[in-house]
Amino acid sequence: HSVGGFLIALMLVGAQQPAAEARCEPIVDVVYCTDVGYENCSLPNIRGHETQLDVQTELNDQFELLIKDGCSNALVHFLCSVYAPFCSGDFRLQPCKNLCLYVRSTCAPRMVEFNMSW
Repeated sequence: HSVGGFLIALMLVGAQQPAAEARCEPIVDVVYCTDVGYENCSLPNIRGHETQLDVQTELNDQFELLIKDGCSNALVHFLCSVYAPFCSGDFRLQPCKNLCLYVRSTCAPRMVEFNMSW
């Protein structure tokens, strides 16, 4: 699996708002993100997902092994900040580079074991 390419791009290029009109909506269908400390997410996200079901599908397909493994205490929060980022009204919060680097440092060894590339 190549799950980390977007993480590197995110770190190097920085997060940009999606081209489509962003919506702030209650987190309902992104199971991993219902308990991260905020209630609303902005879609489309920086990965281009338009719906929460699309987000949940990608999280299941690409990250379920790492999430279940628990390689980082911040993994779910980081993934939610990328895939279901916090919003309040017109305010959108983009992913944090330091959080990305922390998760990378704690999960990279497990990703190698799972034959996933960063």
